[in-house]
Order: sequence, then structure tokens, then C-alpha cells
Amino acid sequence: MDNITQRFLKPKEGLIVRDPKTKIPLSEAGQVKPWIGPEGRYWRRRVKVGDASIINPPQNKKKS
Repeated sequence: MDNITQRFLKPKEGLIVRDPKTKIPLSEAGQVKPWIGPEGRYWRRRVKVGDASIINPPQNKKKS
């Protein structure tokens, strides 16, 4: 994930936050979304008003 152009976002508990292009709800576990450009502007606004938050993406655990 490119930290400059994308962020891992999770919706606030109990809210449905839809993608502006696809209208598909943001996953409760979180998803990578663009942070720049017109679509990024939408996601930055969702974070600013508290509908979503930036979280660290889950780490894939490797089996030894």
C-alpha cells in the first residue's frame, strides 16, 4: 500500500459508508481507498466528519 496515495479506512461502528463510484459499502474490517484526486477528496471528508477512520492494515501472519 502506498501511504501517500492510499489509506486503509474502516467505517465508524454502526455506519454504512458507501463508495461514491460503486455504491458498495466500505467493509467493516476496513479497505484500502484512494487518498488523492476527486475520489480521495470524498474519503478525506468521510474521515474528517468521523464517518470513517484511518487504521493500520491487518498483517498477514506467516506459518513457520
